[in-house]
Amino acid sequence: PALVAGRSEHACCAVRGTLVVLGGITQEGGRTSSVEMLSSSEEGGAFVELPPLSCGAIYDAAAIAVEESDSAAGQVLLLGGSGDDYRPVSTVQLVDLATGECAPQSNLLHRRAYAAAGRLPDGRIVRAGGIGVDESSAEVWGPPEQGAADAPWIWRELPKISAGRFA
Repeated sequence: PALVAGRSEHACCAVRGTLVVLGGITQEGGRTSSVEMLSSSEEGGAFVELPPLSCGAIYDAAAIAVEESDSAAGQVLLLGGSGDDYRPVSTVQLVDLATGECAPQSNLLHRRAYAAAGRLPDGRIVRAGGIGVDESSAEVWGPPEQGAADAPWIWRELPKISAGRFA
């Protein structure tokens, strides 16, 4: 099905078995804070609007699902992207899809837009490449190596990519 609002340069990911689309650039060229979710096939399989992002418009960001049971619709981490001045940002926001509320998290070490992101088997998150930083750089977000179990997660630099592989 078509999106409610056409867009490009948006973030998307699967949350609880359905597709979520966040932010982007509208067909008219403006930045948007809108969020859409693909409804279940029982509802006709259409995209439906969710509350907009409280942190404002974002584009060129990456999205990673966070399976949290205390959210009615799930949560997503929005990593980096481009801000109002069209420059890459280092922000990380935890978005509650039920409310659109954004909670700031530890910033990326580098400003990144158009970068890839993924979750490792141990739960850590990697953000690599992109515009605004050395394109061969990568960073990982996870618990402190020597910290307490409830310590906040931090970003650490990964070794440079050499010949297509991490050194």
